[in-house]
Amino acid sequence: TQLMRRSRNPWRQRAMLVEHRAGHIQHMQKALQQMNLQLTQVLRDITGTTGLQIIRALVAGERVLYESAAIILYLCEMHPQAGLAPPVGGKDRHLFLQWLIYFTNTLQEELQHWWHADNHSDLEASRYDMKIVAERRLGTIFSRIDSMLEKNGPYVIGNRFSAADIFLTMICRWTRQLQKPALAYPSVKRLIDLVTARPAWQAMMRAEDIDW
Repeated sequence: TQLMRRSRNPWRQRAMLVEHRAGHIQHMQKALQQMNLQLTQVLRDITGTTGLQIIRALVAGERVLYESAAIILYLCEMHPQAGLAPPVGGKDRHLFLQWLIYFTNTLQEELQHWWHADNHSDLEASRYDMKIVAERRLGTIFSRIDSMLEKNGPYVIGNRFSAADIFLTMICRWTRQLQKPALAYPSVKRLIDLVTARPAWQAMMRAEDIDW
């Protein structure tokens, strides 16, 4: 009947929108991967509250920002009142920049090799070897970071909390499946505990319905 046809139309429209939504989400995920932003490692749903806030932050007018460290620096400079980075010329600015770039160029890059060895070789044996080497190098990298935090911590730039601590904690979450994850390093764990105890971090985790 005409009434039944009218009642079916909204359901058909909804099914069509859901189908189109899945395709758009896949495009978003691919674009983020090309930008070297592995949000799916830390967010279950990139279209959730936190995911959309991050994506909106990547776009400033008609400019699209690439690379995690660049995005962090941009946000720190756009919101200096948050105090998430030492000011230009300020004390510890050099350490903030040094470690932020180390985390993205060295630590994050090695984790990319471990998680996505398939991006570098089509041969299973080669991918296996790459993961073995990456995990060994990650042990060296985390030992260095742990020693630095033990000597100068508890935060990356001493007693001051900064965006570098958030970035490091996020990257550390990628190590959950390693034989020796980040939480196995005492001073790194201390920093992780401090960051994850912050109300803003906990609110983000609840909003995304994820745990460590």
